[in-house]
Amino acid sequence: MYRLLMCHLLNKLQISDACVIVLCKQLGDKLKQLILRNCKKLTDSVIRHAKLCVRLELLDIRECQSPNASDLHEISTTLPNINVLY
Repeated sequence: MYRLLMCHLLNKLQISDACVIVLCKQLGDKLKQLILRNCKKLTDSVIRHAKLCVRLELLDIRECQSPNASDLHEISTTLPNINVLY
């Protein structure tokens, strides 16, 4: 059985907040890496929903709209496995 552990190249799909929120809700217990780099349509709402990805080790939000510092702090303290937060 194949399990989705990583999500790369989402920026090529021009995804919105709603898409990433559904992804986090549906696969949050499986994702280890979430690469959202250069997804310019995303807002801080996505950062708050990334907390649903309890196994997340890497979150790349470079070149997205500027995340709120308190949201980033909350993610770094809420997700026990997070090693890399861009």
